[in-house]
Amino acid sequence: MKRKKIVYIVSPIYPSPDERECIGQQLVWLSENTTYEIHVIIPDNDFFPENYIPPTFTNIVYPQQVIPTIYSKSYSGYIPIKKKGILILQKIGIISFCKRIQYKNFIKKELKKLQDTDLFIIPIHRDTDFLSNIRNGNKIIGELSEHPKYFTDLHKRNWLNKWKFFFLQKRLKRFDVIVVNTPKMGAAISEYTKTPTYCIPIHLKKWPDTPNDVTKSTIVSAIGSYSENNFIPLISAWQRVSAKHPEWRLHLYGKGNEKTTKAEIKNKHLSRYIYCYPLTDSLIDVYTKSSILLLPSNQKTDMYRIKEAFSYGLPVVTFGVTDVYGIIHDEKNGFVINGNNWNDFIIKTRILINNEELRKEMSLRARETATNYQLDKIMADWNLLIENISTAF
Repeated sequence: MKRKKIVYIVSPIYPSPDERECIGQQLVWLSENTTYEIHVIIPDNDFFPENYIPPTFTNIVYPQQVIPTIYSKSYSGYIPIKKKGILILQKIGIISFCKRIQYKNFIKKELKKLQDTDLFIIPIHRDTDFLSNIRNGNKIIGELSEHPKYFTDLHKRNWLNKWKFFFLQKRLKRFDVIVVNTPKMGAAISEYTKTPTYCIPIHLKKWPDTPNDVTKSTIVSAIGSYSENNFIPLISAWQRVSAKHPEWRLHLYGKGNEKTTKAEIKNKHLSRYIYCYPLTDSLIDVYTKSSILLLPSNQKTDMYRIKEAFSYGLPVVTFGVTDVYGIIHDEKNGFVINGNNWNDFIIKTRILINNEELRKEMSLRARETATNYQLDKIMADWNLLIENISTAF
């Protein structure tokens, strides 16, 4: 029996390190747990972590590196002049534009060699006009990763959004199935297309063998942004916590310059109780030494961080933005704060600090919620979709 050939094309707009690793894990799972013949097209040979893809997985192609790219990493200290120049060009979008054109042309060439492909899985993006090259009785799954706000903004009927609306509808018609990461995103695009839409969340990269004992640690960790100053209200609120619970410490992890945040901590005389750290790609150490996770941004919330924290059994306190209600069940595995109510935010944090039994109960429920995002469970959904797509439509 002929093996089903699947071609996975990675987005030309570089995903985050977490997303890149997740993509790699998905491809390895499909190659090891199914009979599919998997082919992958990636932007360059630095896309996946070194030695991540096993040697047996040989069907990976990429353009020869011509345009240098610096992936999202934290740089400190001296940066070579050449690298500084790349960073400047990258920041203003010139490198991104050139690489998109280079990558798109490369994809068109590769697709000519893969005419007998049964199924394509590709990103829904403005550079996916190469789809016209692959319509030959095969099926196409489109992965949509735009933020839901992109679609709600289209309701503001200015001339630019009218053009965006027109091209979005045209783009979505090209696919047999659309896969989104969250229910909210699926609802956001429902009025733009009649194409069947499925919600398959991003899986967890790692699954800890044992959850934290949230009764032993006296550390509350908060993840946010120094540059957006979303730690400032939390610092002011922590004065009340430190007065009643001097043994507890608040650890802040964020991107951007820490200067303003550290100055605020010093002005409030909280240097003994609050510590600042840079936000790194891996937060395993953060989760393993904490008993509660706070997400203090009232503009956006990293859904993946909530899943990670839940896998370690950490209750989460966050504002009700993006799709948090799809993961956090208020007062069950965490607290969701409505509006910009900082008073409620700190009250709920203090409830968790005061009530050891509640922390334990929420920890168990958080861990149970996280099992829905394990690799095998998510990939079983992908495999079922792939199996059914050839006969369902």
